[in-house]
Amino acid sequence: LLPFFKDERYIKINGMPVFGIFNQDNGSNDLNKMCDFWNKLAKENDLPCIGVLYGYGSREELEAAGAAGISETVEGLLAELL
Repeated sequence: LLPFFKDERYIKINGMPVFGIFNQDNGSNDLNKMCDFWNKLAKENDLPCIGVLYGYGSREELEAAGAAGISETVEGLLAELL
């Protein structure tokens, strides 16, 4: 995915490529490990980090997974992203 993340046309917020995961069933521990690994690789490749949009799950699960922001509406998500 690195060539896509580095492409100037790829969706980024504050220089951070954004990646979406929906209906991830492996639990927040696996999601944390994946995000930690991707962020390590991002920094090694001159990217600040990878922003992960995660769908489905309770607020508690998202917070436990380290969500930087939680939006429950499209309007809330747009406010977070823009």
